[in-house]
Amino acid sequence: MSVRRRSASAAALRGHGFGMDFVPESVRAAIRRRSSEIVGVAILGAVTFALVALMTWSAGDPSLSNATNAKVNNLLGRPGAVVADLLMQLLGLASLALLLPLAVWGWRLLTHRPLRGERLRLVALTFGALGASAFLGALPTFGTWPMPTEVACTLPALLF
Repeated sequence: MSVRRRSASAAALRGHGFGMDFVPESVRAAIRRRSSEIVGVAILGAVTFALVALMTWSAGDPSLSNATNAKVNNLLGRPGAVVADLLMQLLGLASLALLLPLAVWGWRLLTHRPLRGERLRLVALTFGALGASAFLGALPTFGTWPMPTEVACTLPALLF
């Protein structure tokens, strides 16, 4: 006999023990759809913020690892400079391998397409971003690369 597992949010909307049995299934379905859209918009917004921050990243911007009174050149100001600096120092250019799949996930949630195998996808995303960073770390640096580390930066160097 197979037991079907249900998510905690579905149980909460179903209302076992919470007196929500009076809510029609159509209202519950609408709440699930709007919740999916809200999460999709939030993911897309975060990815867009990170991508804009990366596109306007400057190694001379003030951030957590660069204490300076210089003017912030990042289009998103100090928060954008900090996010871009963290992404560049941890993953380098491989941060795109982390952000682009997240954008696809956000789009899928926004357009009501199911995400199946979330745990496997999350593990694959993690190892894919680390693998891309390790691969880029093996490449020679550019002559004008503004950081003292490789194109891939520190996280793969710590792991490998």
